[in-house]
Amino acid sequence: MSGPNNGQNQQQPRPQTKAERDTFQLQAVALAYHVGQRPAARQLGVSENTVRSWCLRFRRKNPDFSFPQIASKARADSRQPCATAAYAAYERAIKLHSDRSRLGLAQAGTLASEKFASLPATRLVERDTAQALEAVSRAVDRTHGWSIAAQQAPAVNVAVQVNAPTPEERAELTALDRKLDAIAAKLKASTTPQA
Repeated sequence: MSGPNNGQNQQQPRPQTKAERDTFQLQAVALAYHVGQRPAARQLGVSENTVRSWCLRFRRKNPDFSFPQIASKARADSRQPCATAAYAAYERAIKLHSDRSRLGLAQAGTLASEKFASLPATRLVERDTAQALEAVSRAVDRTHGWSIAAQQAPAVNVAVQVNAPTPEERAELTALDRKLDAIAAKLKASTTPQA
């Protein structure tokens, strides 16, 4: 019943040196902590009892280790040859859980958004409802990455061409300004009362 999975994953290379075996076992323990002993044994092509004994031995030798410490140590040791099979299985398991978590959050966000959409507008301005709506919208935004996508949108460049006046046009404008100043001075003189 708990054999090496009836021929699945049998083509994986087996560790040869002690360092490779230790690294492979650490990867298997990290994977077992993440997905369970039976799925880890199936993915690695080893007996479930073997994975169970590796987990028990690791727990006895390292009683203070937490799962994040095991995972980080397993990632650091993944550069060893023959540890890549266990590390690849570990990474696949993490990606699977990541995708499932994202899907669950997306579904929960959809249900919550539909619930808020069905509420009357007067309820949406109540303090508790407004705060809950804000929290849901932030969670859904983080799940789907809408803000990040908007920030990474390509910038639109608009080129505006400004033509500077030529020296002849400047002289013409200056002469026009002087004529207008003279007219303004005459109008000002004619409107001021004589003393």
